[in-house]
Amino acid sequence: MNEYEREVSSSDRSFIARDALRPPTVIQLVLEGNGNPTPEALREALARTSYANPGSCLVLDESGSVLRWRIGAAPALTVVDAPEFEARDDRSALFLQSPFQARTGPTCGVLFVRGRTNTYLIFRALHAVMDGQGVLGWAKDFARCLRGEEPQGHPSTLTIDQFRREMASARRSPSPRDALHAFGPATPAGGTGRFDWRRVTIDRPFDAKVSGRIGVALANQARARGGAGAFRLSLPADLRHYRPSERMTGNFFGGLQIEVPHGADSDNVSLGIVHALYTHESIKPVGFYGGDFIASLAAIQVGIYLDLAQVDDTGLYHSSATLSNLGVLESADHSAPGFRVTSAFFVPLEGDSGCTITLNGYDQRTEVTVGLSDRFVGGGGIDAFVDLARGAMETPSKPKPKTVEREHRVLSAVSATAILTLRARAEEHARSDRVFADPIAADWFRRVTWPPKLDRWWSSPKARNGIVFRADTIDRIVAQYHAGVSSLAITELGCGLSTRSSRLSHLTFAKWIDVDVTEMIELRRSLGATGAGIAASIMDFAWMDQIGGDSSQQLFIAEGVLYYLDPAEVDALFAELRRRFSGAAIIFDVVGANDYLTLLEITASAGAPIAWHLEMGYADALVTFGLDVIAELDPDRVMKEAIERYWHRLTPLEQAATYFAMHSAELKQGWSGTVLGRFT
Repeated sequence: MNEYEREVSSSDRSFIARDALRPPTVIQLVLEGNGNPTPEALREALARTSYANPGSCLVLDESGSVLRWRIGAAPALTVVDAPEFEARDDRSALFLQSPFQARTGPTCGVLFVRGRTNTYLIFRALHAVMDGQGVLGWAKDFARCLRGEEPQGHPSTLTIDQFRREMASARRSPSPRDALHAFGPATPAGGTGRFDWRRVTIDRPFDAKVSGRIGVALANQARARGGAGAFRLSLPADLRHYRPSERMTGNFFGGLQIEVPHGADSDNVSLGIVHALYTHESIKPVGFYGGDFIASLAAIQVGIYLDLAQVDDTGLYHSSATLSNLGVLESADHSAPGFRVTSAFFVPLEGDSGCTITLNGYDQRTEVTVGLSDRFVGGGGIDAFVDLARGAMETPSKPKPKTVEREHRVLSAVSATAILTLRARAEEHARSDRVFADPIAADWFRRVTWPPKLDRWWSSPKARNGIVFRADTIDRIVAQYHAGVSSLAITELGCGLSTRSSRLSHLTFAKWIDVDVTEMIELRRSLGATGAGIAASIMDFAWMDQIGGDSSQQLFIAEGVLYYLDPAEVDALFAELRRRFSGAAIIFDVVGANDYLTLLEITASAGAPIAWHLEMGYADALVTFGLDVIAELDPDRVMKEAIERYWHRLTPLEQAATYFAMHSAELKQGWSGTVLGRFT
């Protein structure tokens, strides 16, 4: 561990400077629970955790030409008896104001707080050395050590600046200073500069749409106060899914800006947030805080000081509020014998505008912490903020959001395309050189009516072959993945007239569930399908309640489905699958730039135009969707094996085009294909 060191990134520098101006700039994760583990057991677990997580033991080294973090003081455990502390606000919590020293250390620490009815483990880290996800990883390892297990460890020294240089990401300009404050403007000479926070708990499962509801409520409040300007949410976006093999605790996030327009629908804002979190905009450095040029600590500190002074004078901000969504935290990740965690939340940090919201779920509850500078007493202060957040959280979700209504309208056309894919497999079965046998498809196709609107699509030999090769590729991926999973369960999303379960009947599965709209499930049953079927739109997430079992044994298949949805709908679907089925795998196909215009034209002729294509490139498909690579089944290998397998079925012209694309980086990026990845 003593050899661990890493560069001080641009993000780290900004937090060092901010800590000097508004201390303490500290990430604080509060685990609330029951039990009374001994301080000795806690200290032993912390020592083991610190060794596996060297990022918790850093001090600033300014001796060289480049600022670096090196190993210094290890985090200490502090026992606090605080019978008045109830973890609802900053009152009676002076221990949360204790500063850290970047230059001398320690820069991290753990508090064991004994309250009147609950006990608390509070993980604290100077934001310059860790971000929220880093603290979560550190805390999970602490629980592992407390349970007597081996810690996972977070040894990576990769920084956000190194990552951005690898990605060659372009710089983007900072947002203009034109955003309203929900509780502003700041009262002249008002307040003490104190940053107050409150915790709001709702006994309702976490719903990602609460982000949009709170954002719209804040925007309405700001505009009701008579201000003229934009309303803009600032969102930290974790970027670890771009480097799933790296385990780091340091600051590895980008910043996103989400506009909330006049009259915005909260569900649309929520979808916009989900979509933005999985685009590459968050990779780009902003202003002089990133890129090849990194300003000195002194220059950053002066810049932040002047900026903070100017925004209070004008009443306009770069962002109206900072909103952090940490997703659902699991009790099993943090509990140990002698300490059962019942809830968890993050203490909010003061952002640029002095208005902060932090969201997370815990078991069947939703936790929101809100923070506000007392400079904004004119807008009702922190109490008004609490009322606003509670009202937004208690607002029931709409029973049928617009995206689901659109899904039903489109799927009536998309469902007809299931007959096209059925015909392709039926005719493949009749070929002497077939790549698979599918007698069920042949039988079903004889019993359905062919829609004439599919004629244009069917006239394309490349499209017909593509359907067959895709089906066979997915079959082979399932079989290969099955070999490494003891009790694999399959769920086919938008299954249409899939006959895959019969083609793979030589394999044993724990269960096989088909999900599609009612009209399609009824058609399947009329044709003789006997397997389990759920009649639901895949965007009506209630179907997920019927998928039980171990997520690590679950494989989802989305064949010929996702590109008929809006990108925001795909992101929302993946976010919900990730939240509910962490560790599960998914197979799906993507359309690349090379095929997009042709496929758009022929799908439009059938009344079901595709809605998007892959922009980042086939090789980066897993990065685009925030999925982990599965060994031996990475996109590049899947594509190469498919080309070799079906080469003999390509025309000479198609072979020449494929060969040329294989040796052209630009054309290779535009490939369409099938991918397999894992939700984490």
